[in-house]
Amino acid sequence: MSNSLLETLKHKQRVLASTSLRTLLSSDRSDFFLSLGDLVLDGSKNLVDVETLQLLVEWAKTKNLFSRIQDLAGGAIVNLSEQRPALHMALRGGSAAIHSKLIKNELDKMEAFVHKCHTQELLGSTGRPLQTIVNLGVGGSDLGASLCLEALEEYRHPNMTSYCISSLDGIYLHRLLQKLNFEQTLFVLSSKSFQTEDTLILARTVREWLREQTGKPDAWRQHFVGVSANAEAMEDFGILKDRQFYLWDWVGGRYSISSAMGLPVALAFGMDRFLEMLEGIQRVDQHFQEAPFEQNIPVMMGLLAAWNVGFWGAQAHVILPYDERLQKLPAYLAQLEMESLGKSVTEIGEAVRTTTSPFVFGEVGMKAEHSFFQLLHQGTRFFTTDFIAVATQSLEQSEEHHRLTLAHCLAQGRALALGVTEEEVTLELKQKGVSEGEKKRLLPHKIHSGNRPSNTILLRQLTPSALGMLLACYEHKVFVQSVLWGINPFDQWGVELGKRLSQDLKMTIMEKEFPAEYLDASTRFLLETISSSHAERGN
Repeated sequence: MSNSLLETLKHKQRVLASTSLRTLLSSDRSDFFLSLGDLVLDGSKNLVDVETLQLLVEWAKTKNLFSRIQDLAGGAIVNLSEQRPALHMALRGGSAAIHSKLIKNELDKMEAFVHKCHTQELLGSTGRPLQTIVNLGVGGSDLGASLCLEALEEYRHPNMTSYCISSLDGIYLHRLLQKLNFEQTLFVLSSKSFQTEDTLILARTVREWLREQTGKPDAWRQHFVGVSANAEAMEDFGILKDRQFYLWDWVGGRYSISSAMGLPVALAFGMDRFLEMLEGIQRVDQHFQEAPFEQNIPVMMGLLAAWNVGFWGAQAHVILPYDERLQKLPAYLAQLEMESLGKSVTEIGEAVRTTTSPFVFGEVGMKAEHSFFQLLHQGTRFFTTDFIAVATQSLEQSEEHHRLTLAHCLAQGRALALGVTEEEVTLELKQKGVSEGEKKRLLPHKIHSGNRPSNTILLRQLTPSALGMLLACYEHKVFVQSVLWGINPFDQWGVELGKRLSQDLKMTIMEKEFPAEYLDASTRFLLETISSSHAERGN
């Protein structure tokens, strides 16, 4: 960004700081309403005007956003630290049709496997059909599948049941294994590298459980499927060749739901539904590549996010789906955004000169209203919010419940934007007949400052296609932010340090020896406490 453009944007922020969302929302805001198929974006409740939007578009152009989008879609090296392309767009029929034969082969293999499962031809070790699917994976190998399995429940194939296990501590796995009928259970071992310790420990535990249940050393192989980029490791683990599904190193884990990592989704709902989701994603991919920036939903989302973080100092971004089916969306987006944008160096290794990712968290809106909404309305920190709602009710939902949920969603966005003024509080208390003394006492506590920016994303209905569109909009929003900030959204070196240190500490805990030469005082104290706790329990 040129210094003059930067100074102009800073000036616009100072000017807008003297206005309010009340004022902005009292005039035409149609430039901030965008739609594509079943997805509608309302970005009008941001502290931005049309002139500022044009300046933000100009910023994107100075960063060569259009050519960077084409590089991403066309298979250029965009992950500079690992010298790789990021070809998740190719998985759903990207314009360049890169690796199309490889991708089609895996989709065909998935389709045949799903068909075999749904026609009860896929049998376990005792000859019974496999109808319960358990996905074993963490991070990108879990969050996408978990989200889709919850969101699209009403599309579930009548014979299929699904679970996802991602916690290394094994407690939920232990409880689940007690309930499962091993004869009809298929475990999907999902790990891009096939070296993730969390997933492999879960898988070994399940393998031993199956050996105990069957009384045979190799019968477990009829109950396992692998999804990985590491064919050799799947082979070494013992997964049957015809039950190995592949993705590639040019597919990032948090972008992998469009690949064979979506196998649990296809098994739960059918391959047709999975392909519908890919079609929705691909529709946004095309829109992202072709639509003018002012009419481009992911670009608009990215520009507004970068404006709020870089110029207003937003420290957090809150995800609030007002639909129970989307309860896993906040966790999915937390990984997508913070793992992609939580960087302190640019893509060429220089220190960044701006704030990058905010903290991303959230909850189903109706639950969040009774937990952290007090802070959102009257806290002291600057944050932004995405409200996500579905315009039409679920088959499992009454009209009354649905309309009340929508009313809450729209009211909360309005309340954050407009707040409650001193005059309005005074009038309310007067109408209630509150005494002057009581009014003076209550007045400061009931004022809401408002001016808290938010977006609303409205899905006309929650279908596989609409869900795919929603996920793709956020994927590309993150890419836009990365280009504006000059960082690489496709690596995650910060994830590795804690994993590496855990290897040393694992042996330390197991052997109950605490060599002082490499332990800090805090870790040594905690290890000794753990050891004494074990001793007290006799283990």
